[in-house]
Amino acid sequence: MKQIKVDVKSQSKVLGSVSVPVCETLEEAVKASSKEAVLAFYNKAVSNTITNTFRSEHTRNVSPIAKLTKAAKSDPKIAAEIEKILAKIGG
Repeated sequence: MKQIKVDVKSQSKVLGSVSVPVCETLEEAVKASSKEAVLAFYNKAVSNTITNTFRSEHTRNVSPIAKLTKAAKSDPKIAAEIEKILAKIGG
């Protein structure tokens, strides 16, 4: 296990730094904690990733600009139409 220094920030200001232990192997993590704790952490990380992705997909498309951006990325015809409109307005 190694130690790394991590800056602790609040409102973009560094409050200080702390030393954080970092395991380099799964065996090392289990040895430092327990199988149950490692499994719980893994399950929480997977859950957070899935729910954050879902949240992002459902909140980013609220604005019209975000909808246009998503549509342009998925459909070249829409992207071309947007380019034509931007050319007309000097964008």
